[in-house]
Amino acid sequence: MVEPPNQIESRSVFALVAFAVERFLAFGVAFMLLRSTFAHLGNPYAYLDSVLTYKLTGLQTSVFVATVLPFLQLIIALSILLRIWALAGWGCGVAVFASYVAAQALVLSRGDDIACGCFGQSDSVRIGTRTLLLAGTGATLCVVGGVLAWCRERRRTRSSIESSSRSGVTLIEILVVIAIIAILIGLLLPAVQKVREAASRAKCQSHLKQLALALHGSHDSSGHLPAGLSITADNGKYPYLGWTARVLPWVEQTALWGQIEQVFAADRDPLTFNSYPPHQAISRTPVIIFTCPSDGRLPGPNPIGPSVFAHTSYLGVEGTDQVARNGILYLDSLVRLTDITDGSSQTLLVGERPPSADFMLGWWYRGWGQAKEGSAEMVIGARERNTSRPGCVPGPYSFQPGDFKNQCDAFHFWSPHPGGANFAFADGSVHFLSYSADSILPALATRSGGEVAEIP
Repeated sequence: MVEPPNQIESRSVFALVAFAVERFLAFGVAFMLLRSTFAHLGNPYAYLDSVLTYKLTGLQTSVFVATVLPFLQLIIALSILLRIWALAGWGCGVAVFASYVAAQALVLSRGDDIACGCFGQSDSVRIGTRTLLLAGTGATLCVVGGVLAWCRERRRTRSSIESSSRSGVTLIEILVVIAIIAILIGLLLPAVQKVREAASRAKCQSHLKQLALALHGSHDSSGHLPAGLSITADNGKYPYLGWTARVLPWVEQTALWGQIEQVFAADRDPLTFNSYPPHQAISRTPVIIFTCPSDGRLPGPNPIGPSVFAHTSYLGVEGTDQVARNGILYLDSLVRLTDITDGSSQTLLVGERPPSADFMLGWWYRGWGQAKEGSAEMVIGARERNTSRPGCVPGPYSFQPGDFKNQCDAFHFWSPHPGGANFAFADGSVHFLSYSADSILPALATRSGGEVAEIP
């Protein structure tokens, strides 16, 4: 039975209109997804921070979401634009936008006032009616687009018998799919590395935050901050002990601190450095909170000749250099918070500096440093000087990028993170300072120099 021409014509007009509407929706939704995708891939640090701000999941789950979601958005956008598994693409789009609606609704139910982070770091729109409407509109458009795509698939199924002779996959289609896969892989590899580094930097900041709080806990207990390195402090009870060991009771390492007390009590000659075997056993014990996840050499321990030692990525700020001792943590320092007249929010407490290339500098437990003052061991200055290595320039050294293989980079603050390093301030806050902040680092490193420095 042959259909009347007018029915065929009306069906063709409907199919054309449906196709046009579906394409219009596809371009609109794809624009939203691609804008979000490339903003997040361009700055994964900001995106991970945004995901963590929602406080809906733990760190590991947040890292997974920050890694996967931008690429899922990219795949959805390409799917509905190129009509490759379009029906599945529309369905995933509904799920993604619906999850945005749910996440924002939970944040609003808690009464939190935070930025949406929908389109990258520059997006400062607060979560509210506007952002809920945006996500809800995206979900609705995906539903309509999915229905139109489903209708088109049904029409294709009905006409599949007529077009069976050309149902094979063409060479052009294969090349397009290969090109899309190649593009995704090219974007995936560097972006995943960026997200992993963002997660490592966030973990590193968390370690510094805990160490800053631990130092405050030690201050509350004794009335002063611990010595950066002790020789005569505490009546010479713990010679060559670093501040890192002193904060162990406040970082859930009470048992390890108990071992240290027992070893020093039994050591009849603690000034003879590292000759008592129990000290060596503690020296090779890594403590995760003292290490930065971005340093693949840690937590160790790492070999030094016939021995092995555990290290720290975080050094106390002794001031300008090892001679001035105008900072907070230095040889036999017992600084009180009230001594920090420059302001605790304007004074550095602890900063990043990976262990030296030969692992001779950067021990967390006990150490001499350069000249039995702890310099470049567990404390360092903003303009530290080299007094121990003839192969390196005398200095002073500045805040600049470093290299794991360069022995001379042990004499200045730096980190494995791109662009700068994390620092804990005396008020307990943690900031990432770019290397462009080098000019103000000496001012931030002193506790009572009277300098005025704006944190960048």
